[in-house]
Amino acid sequence: MTKNTITMSEIENQIQGLILKTLDHEVTSDDIDWNDLLLISILDSVSTLALVTGLEDAFDVIVEDEELTEEMLTSTRSIAQYIYEKLTTDTHSFVSE
Repeated sequence: MTKNTITMSEIENQIQGLILKTLDHEVTSDDIDWNDLLLISILDSVSTLALVTGLEDAFDVIVEDEELTEEMLTSTRSIAQYIYEKLTTDTHSFVSE
């Protein structure tokens, strides 16, 4: 794996870490259904903003306001897919699993 190569699993793991960091120990990984973030109200507006900032920093992408949709924030997989699309349209490499 080269420096700019990342897998979908690695993206998802980083996103989960960012969510846990954003929630500042209010919950543990076992408390979260990673496939259903919005329906259990795990992300409020403040934590969503912090998550977006974390995504931008971690993956060196810019999340445009119009791209920030409920569908994109449904699960770690949907967020990872969004990041994947951002990375593959940029200068990053991606390795599918």
